Amino acid sequence: MPMSKATVGLGVVVAAGAAALIFLQYQTQQKLRAENESLRQQMAQLKSDNQNAPAALSNPASSEDFNELLRLRGEVSALRSQTNQIARLEQQNQRLKDSLTNAVQARQQFAARAEDEHAHMIRQINVSRQAVLAMIMFAGEHQDQFPTNFDQAATYFGNSGVATNLNNFEIVYHGSLSNVANPASAILVKSAQPLMVNGKWTKIYGFVDGHSETHSDPNGNFDEWEQQRVPVFKGQ
Repeated sequence: MPMSKATVGLGVVVAAGAAALIFLQYQTQQKLRAENESLRQQMAQLKSDNQNAPAALSNPASSEDFNELLRLRGEVSALRSQTNQIARLEQQNQRLKDSLTNAVQARQQFAARAEDEHAHMIRQINVSRQAVLAMIMFAGEHQDQFPTNFDQAATYFGNSGVATNLNNFEIVYHGSLSNVANPASAILVKSAQPLMVNGKWTKIYGFVDGHSETHSDPNGNFDEWEQQRVPVFKGQ
């Protein structure tokens, strides 16, 4: 009998332990199931978020990040536009600088050329003046007759440089000095070819009375002006 009670008590203990173990296993399984369900829900949410992400990006109003991206892109585009505009302005500025430099150089060249032309004209006026004075002196010692060429009056040129420049002139009148009724307006010598001075064709004239002057014509036609200044003879 005592052995039977002990056996029964041990069986009760064993049964109670087994029941406790089964209960613990059940709780553990329930907990695992709950955790698995939670994980499945989280995975489903992530999958749903991933699927909805393109739709969110396609709708700017639903995405602050996308709006920020658009704003940054807009600023980049504006900066790029400003950079391009600055580059264009720099190119225009460089072209203006080059144009200004070319204009200044052209003006300097024009001024230098004009100065050279003016200086050359002054030299030619002096040559024509000395030529007519030499011719007048020649006439005074040769029965009042002008020479037919410059070589005949060479001894009357005070400056040897005059003779070397006379090839630019030609003698218009070879007659008598005292027979000219209009010495102040009668051409004695003139430029063989017109000069370009300040953009105009110009000729230099020496007159019977000894003075010299210039006349310009934009077309280089001097015929009419010269015909109005031919010698007029006394008694005509």
